[in-house]
Amino acid sequence: GGMHMDFFWELATLIVIMLLGHWIEMRAVMGAGDALKEMAELLPAQAHVEQPDGSFADAPLSDFGWEYLNKIADFCEENGIRLVLFTAPLPSGYLYNTDNYQSYVDALNTFCAARDGLVYWDFSLWRDWDTLHLTVGDYSDAHHLNGAGADKFTAVLCDTIRRDAAGENVADLFYDTVEDKLTLTPDESILMKDVH
Repeated sequence: GGMHMDFFWELATLIVIMLLGHWIEMRAVMGAGDALKEMAELLPAQAHVEQPDGSFADAPLSDFGWEYLNKIADFCEENGIRLVLFTAPLPSGYLYNTDNYQSYVDALNTFCAARDGLVYWDFSLWRDWDTLHLTVGDYSDAHHLNGAGADKFTAVLCDTIRRDAAGENVADLFYDTVEDKLTLTPDESILMKDVH
């Protein structure tokens, strides 16, 4: 009987060590995720770019951002990869409170127009509220989708990719301006537009 008892204790010890390892790993992963989220909150909505005269001007992307966006686009073009840029949906209340969001949309559309075949889809400007019915409960904070919101968005993104691949002009699925979106089909977060 003693040999079976030793095996049981060894097995129980291994299971406890394994569970402790998983617990430590998950705690580290959750801590890293929280740290990344906190860092993302520190990012400004606009880049503040120093001008030659020493003054600062707001820009939709920093020079660093433009440099790497160009490198990515060049790489894709050189390797025959069709690049599609997109922005995941942001709540209407966030769009309303973000100064110059339209300049970001315009800058990316201009960038894409200058490169043959490159497109930009901003799902914050999605027209069909019924197919992408996101509520405040689909966001983990002011502008990041939670798991449920990501599931809803992924289904719409995949359908948009499918429709684009079938030759449909998917540009018609998006409003051209933030003003149109906020006027015609805002989500419920617009009720909190003045909450910062």
